[in-house]
Amino acid sequence: MKQLYHFDDSCPLRLDISYKNGITCNSTFNVQTKSINGFPSSYLNMELRRGLSLKYSYYVDLEEDVSPDDLKTGFSRIKEDLSFE
Repeated sequence: MKQLYHFDDSCPLRLDISYKNGITCNSTFNVQTKSINGFPSSYLNMELRRGLSLKYSYYVDLEEDVSPDDLKTGFSRIKEDLSFE
């Protein structure tokens, strides 16, 4: 993210990003879901916090590995949904 955007270290908000690629599900309980809809192979989670207080959360399941475009989409969504003035 620091390669895509400028962040101010003095900002009281913190953006936490977590993701996982290569998710597989071996459970027999999800057979129908996997065969009809497919099963996500990755996720992206972005949380905006002030101290320990969660202010905004963006989560998406993905069918491919997380890409820079997915990060841009999530960050754009945060900026759209929240007003920073």
